[in-house]
Amino acid sequence: MSIMRIPSRFRLLFGLLTGLLAVGWAGLQFPLAAAPGAATISFSPALAQLPPGQTVPVSITVQNVEKLFGLELDVFFDPSVLVVESIVPGNFIGADFVVEDDVDMSAGKAVLAYTQIGGQPKDGSGVIAVLNVRRASCLGESPLLLENVILSDNDGIAITHTLSAGKTDSGNAAMARRIGGTLFHDMDGDGAQGSGDAGVALWPVYAQRYSLAPVGEIYQALTSSEGEYQLTDLACGRYQLWSQNGETRVLTQTVDLPADADLELPALPLTGTLEYPLPRVFLPDVQQ
Repeated sequence: MSIMRIPSRFRLLFGLLTGLLAVGWAGLQFPLAAAPGAATISFSPALAQLPPGQTVPVSITVQNVEKLFGLELDVFFDPSVLVVESIVPGNFIGADFVVEDDVDMSAGKAVLAYTQIGGQPKDGSGVIAVLNVRRASCLGESPLLLENVILSDNDGIAITHTLSAGKTDSGNAAMARRIGGTLFHDMDGDGAQGSGDAGVALWPVYAQRYSLAPVGEIYQALTSSEGEYQLTDLACGRYQLWSQNGETRVLTQTVDLPADADLELPALPLTGTLEYPLPRVFLPDVQQ
């Protein structure tokens, strides 16, 4: 049977009776109950080593499933160190109707959804998806995280399951890169630094590797008297960058630090009434 495809994604339950598929999308229903079971979903290998110049398949497997008929899942990864070339159905069940098999590198997300149309639901263990991956120019580890997973039987009943994360490793990136920029007090709130918008002095700026949050090392710098800052001795990769106004985290954004160049950001605005986020007793140069 040839594979049918539709271009956009519908977050559906896929384990459906063949008769419901035959009458069209209007007859489809979401699961109302979960079937008992002890199915588990994991990556194989759990840690994939990525040599230079090679594309490596990483399987997503299901174990001890009962009556699997269709599925959908999202895989999240760090796109600064991992390139996902494709995500395709595995061979455990048929992929007669592929709703989506897409990779969004900017978001670090791969999505797959498909179902059988004919045939019988499947018991046991096997490969339900394959990621084809390779290393990016920036070396390092990337998590492989499963989210929004639905397994379904042919009666439209969701199959309970547990999830295990995976990881890829392409080596250690040299700690030689820098993120620099300027903070200013945006008095008029227009997002641009005008003549009356002075740089914010001795203000903290933080960065943390995106894929390691919330447990990775947090890098910190203080701005100069002109509001300039530099975060140094960083490995390449994707970072969360932020500052604080009092106890409120502000300016949170995601930035990609390349392997072969430093990252210079445009001036970043702090708006509203400024409330210093650090105890001033430790900064004698700051007026109380």
